[in-house]
Amino acid sequence: MGCARYILFIAMYTVICGCGKEPWPYAANEILAGEKEGKLLIYIDFIPDDSLVFIYPSTYLERYLDLNGDLADDAVFIMNSYISPGNQYYSFSVKALNSHCRFVVKTLTSSNADALIDGSKIAGNLAWSDSIAILSQYSMMMQQGNHASGVWNNAGDKYLGFRYATNTDTIYGWIRANIQNNALMIIKDMAYKFPKR
Repeated sequence: MGCARYILFIAMYTVICGCGKEPWPYAANEILAGEKEGKLLIYIDFIPDDSLVFIYPSTYLERYLDLNGDLADDAVFIMNSYISPGNQYYSFSVKALNSHCRFVVKTLTSSNADALIDGSKIAGNLAWSDSIAILSQYSMMMQQGNHASGVWNNAGDKYLGFRYATNTDTIYGWIRANIQNNALMIIKDMAYKFPKR
């Protein structure tokens, strides 16, 4: 009887305390914008940098990205721009291609992607998009005037935070890019981190 109690105690201690390991199998995860090295971190440098370039009078371009290394595209950057007499329209956005992928936005009610700076913490407590996030959008319509949204245009290198969640893991990561004069987007590099186990 005493031996059974001892074995039961050891089994309960192992479950509760994890024998020196973290007690929960999926520990909280985070990554810092610009972080390139560390355990469980995958860094990808686009050499040469990937570009979306406006070509007069109209351009529609897409660049697909695999955000978790499974060889399936998870997101697409979209450039949709045109110029016609009296009208100009420039738009850069990023769209999730599945229900697992989300992007950091300015607020819970915003569709504008947040332009994170180097060292910003990317974790679960941020505001996340449902499917699409606007990086920069500008329109000048003869009848309606000018309208601009998004904070990425001419802001220099910024970081787009993303997460990829499955039933067992949540991967956090970043994509570094910049948009120049609403006519050029340069995608430079990215990284993502797997959760501790």
